Amino acid sequence: MLSKKILMIDDEPLNLKITEMLLNGIQIDSILTATSGPEGLEKARGEKPDLILLDIMMPVMDGFEFLRQQHNDAVCSDIPVIVISSNDDMDSIVRCIELGAVDYLVKPFNATLLKARIDTTLDKKNALDRERKLHAELSESLAALKKAEEMRDFLVHTIVHDLNNNLAGLVGIVDVAKITP
Repeated sequence: MLSKKILMIDDEPLNLKITEMLLNGIQIDSILTATSGPEGLEKARGEKPDLILLDIMMPVMDGFEFLRQQHNDAVCSDIPVIVISSNDDMDSIVRCIELGAVDYLVKPFNATLLKARIDTTLDKKNALDRERKLHAELSESLAALKKAEEMRDFLVHTIVHDLNNNLAGLVGIVDVAKITP
């Protein structure tokens, strides 16, 4: 089984604690927490979690800004985000999805639903990670094949060139032999 590391970002320590207790039924290797958007971005960059659970309504940097910055960050842009917020406004939900969140749950949420969405999101991320790894391996194989083709072409050119020189010498000898009685 692949490791699972989840980063929870919420400015309310009680929400973090409750969510962490609810995640006990899921096989998770580690749960990281952050109480602000900037701290969450820093941990996402440094720890590279497999999933982020994000609150929207936070001081300093709200969840929308977090999603904008995370989306543009080369280090952590591929980490899936599930938003968990008490804000059930459809415009906010759509805005989060447009900013890159993979899912949105409204507080209070059903623990079974949260676990199912986490499992599904992690399965998709693992499949995407496998696909990226295979793509990288395929790219390496293609580069090695192109190099082998270049070497083959060079070898064929060298052999043809050397044979041509030897054949030209033989043709010259045969021509001289034809002329000589």
